[in-house]
Amino acid sequence: MLCDGSTTSDVQLRSPRARRLVFPELTSVLSAAGSTFGSMTRIGTFDFSALLWQYPGADGWHFVSVPAEISDDITDLTASIRRGFGSVRVAVTVGTTTWRTSIFPDRKTGTYLLPMKKAVRTAEHLVTGADVETQLEIVDL
Repeated sequence: MLCDGSTTSDVQLRSPRARRLVFPELTSVLSAAGSTFGSMTRIGTFDFSALLWQYPGADGWHFVSVPAEISDDITDLTASIRRGFGSVRVAVTVGTTTWRTSIFPDRKTGTYLLPMKKAVRTAEHLVTGADVETQLEIVDL
């Protein structure tokens, strides 16, 4: 039951994004260029798959781009807790490796960038272009 006395079956949610936030179990698995994402496993925790890429230049950083729809959800959920440069503190699991880091908004693509440090890439045998199965949890919710 909701605070106004209605039940979730009475709620008319107009946008798919709103339905995902209120009814994460209704989110179907969707595909986007270079990434696949599914439902939120709980509020603030996201599972997705995306390609590992390297920023151009010698010794460039490696990143995974968080899919656009998940980035939209993260933006909505973190409006009051974002830190410097719009960053969001997260706990990440890739394979058997879990660590804490921050994701950063990319103004060009409208998504968040997840830096993939060398220790993780080495431990999980990841190379540029690899598909990375990722679980990302917002820390400060």
